[in-house]
Amino acid sequence: MPACRRRTALGWGHVNGACWSIGTALTSGTLVVYLAIDLGAGSEHVSLLLAAPAVVGLLRLAAPLLIRVGGGPKRTCLAMLLTAYVLLLALPAIGWAGQRLAHPVAALIALLCVHQLFEYIGTVALWSWFADVVPLRIRGRYFARRQVWQLATLMPALWASGAWVDHWKNTHADAPLVAYFVMGGMGAGCLLLSLVPLALMPESFGPLRRSPPVAFTWPSLVRPLADRNFRRLLAFGCWFSCFNGLTQSPQSIFPKSVLGIGLFTQSLMRTLMQGVQAGVSLLAGRLSDRYGNQPVLVASQIVVACGPLFFLAASPAEPDWLFGAFFCWGAYAGINVCLPNLMLKLADPADRSPYIACYFAVTSLCYAAATVAGGYAFPWAARTWFPGSSATLDLYRGCFFASWLLRTLGIVWLLRIREPGAWTWRPSLPPGARILATRQ
Repeated sequence: MPACRRRTALGWGHVNGACWSIGTALTSGTLVVYLAIDLGAGSEHVSLLLAAPAVVGLLRLAAPLLIRVGGGPKRTCLAMLLTAYVLLLALPAIGWAGQRLAHPVAALIALLCVHQLFEYIGTVALWSWFADVVPLRIRGRYFARRQVWQLATLMPALWASGAWVDHWKNTHADAPLVAYFVMGGMGAGCLLLSLVPLALMPESFGPLRRSPPVAFTWPSLVRPLADRNFRRLLAFGCWFSCFNGLTQSPQSIFPKSVLGIGLFTQSLMRTLMQGVQAGVSLLAGRLSDRYGNQPVLVASQIVVACGPLFFLAASPAEPDWLFGAFFCWGAYAGINVCLPNLMLKLADPADRSPYIACYFAVTSLCYAAATVAGGYAFPWAARTWFPGSSATLDLYRGCFFASWLLRTLGIVWLLRIREPGAWTWRPSLPPGARILATRQ
């Protein structure tokens, strides 16, 4: 294939990322959490809303089988994502019906679970497909450019949706949930539109390497666990997911319920985060291609872990400290670029799908369990040990301090990974010796 046609084909991946970002901004994240709270959800319900889709994500372990049965990564990806986005068209109905439903929060959770299951399987197929399409020598830079496209569209979508929802709720107090109906419909439409550029991408630029059909067996799913480096990457993912999940419910409720921050201000904070990520993404991609993914992941993780410290400093009198947290979370760009790149690099080139499915399924289960535990433990601790409002604020601060400390300790697992052909840390040197980066 000529170079110009190859660049055009890879460019469709960027267009897909842009459309997907707009749709995701309007159908998930803060907007859905605020919808659940307006429907009467408490801390326990928010934790279930965040965790339940991750629990069903364990079923993505069947993705390798579905990819074989479906005729390859591209066909499986398009089929799964189309099903997921069609199902999401029910989200506007929940926003429209609102409190007229008998159990609106339960309906919202059930819808997101089924939607996320199909999207999870489609994402496994997507990463396997990208590994065949994008050459290894440019993969870090390609993922970085794709993320910049995503962020460039996500930022105005977050800002505009937050401003419009707040404006509608302030001017239409009798029907505030209509705002979520409009945003949900537009988001589902953008997600469906994102499938068009994917359909225009080739399945591969060279001859396809088809694995012979085999029976579905559990050993084929746990085969990645025999790889020591992959186990270390999985341990980091589980550690990070666990301690992200434990504070996810308090962290989601704190800005609205304690600080009184509206959706528009939340959108501004997220816009700041996305802007920093856009600036960091290209640098992270270049560094990962040149030095490897591990050093970039370590640096990014240290900065990201500092975000809860700004939640610790925030109070109803000084809520603007939260902007510092979202600034630090701009370093997620390094994790978003390098973590999937490292996962694909450590996977078996003959069949990457079991590695992708295993990583995402196990880490999602850790995140889900920790999120539910945190969502139920926090209000119980507040009622039992901190009955006063000021004491409850101290409980929030204790959670945020523990979150910073435990997230930072996650770099221990990253330092133990040996990435082939990359610069790596040497923590095994004698005590007092300088830690050097040496070529493996």
